[in-house]
Amino acid sequence: MLTSEAYRQQGIVEMGNGKIQDRHGHVYYPKKSKRPLQAIRLFCRECMGSDRRAKPKSEHNELIRDCCDPMCPLHDFRLGKNPFLKRVLSDGQKAAAVERLTLARGAHKK
Repeated sequence: MLTSEAYRQQGIVEMGNGKIQDRHGHVYYPKKSKRPLQAIRLFCRECMGSDRRAKPKSEHNELIRDCCDPMCPLHDFRLGKNPFLKRVLSDGQKAAAVERLTLARGAHKK
């Protein structure tokens, strides 16, 4: 477990109000609230070797998509979607959804 002393030995300085500075001079602010799937996606990017501060690139997405660690508890969520929230619609519900979408597209064109 990392303690304040372990952080100091690594060159990390606490600046107060939750801000810290690493040995390279980068300042990190307190965690901002993120949606859980966004946080999982960032974790996976970092796990696959990408810097969390870097803008996402297509090669990073390919690395995450090709992740071969099925024992990771986040493996199913790595693409930023919850695979367990799939809607199962009856034929009547599908027809109603198609009708609503058609009406919405028609109203949008006007």
